Amino acid sequence: MSTILRLVGPDLPNDIKLTMEQSTTVLQVKEAALAQWGAGATLPTLQQLRIIHQGRFLSDEKTLKDSRIPEGETVAMHLIIKQTETKQTDAEKAGDDKTPKCTCIVC
Repeated sequence: MSTILRLVGPDLPNDIKLTMEQSTTVLQVKEAALAQWGAGATLPTLQQLRIIHQGRFLSDEKTLKDSRIPEGETVAMHLIIKQTETKQTDAEKAGDDKTPKCTCIVC
């Protein structure tokens, strides 16, 4: 029996509706979501996509059954894009808020 997944989120151009089997992995759900991504929108990578269900991030290697997704129902999940982290330069790291900005003796 299959499950209908409704993927919603602020990063999506529109809601995505997928019909998946319980043996489908979370990674396959992400691939199917990318295939239905809105035209003209910037496509994220698979590594940037995160699926949240009942407050938990779902692991890519787990199946829907392993993730305790109800069978035969419509289930809403959040699909978000994890922003890539930018590395700080050494100059930015040295200027933290706790370091005094002046060189006077009073500080």
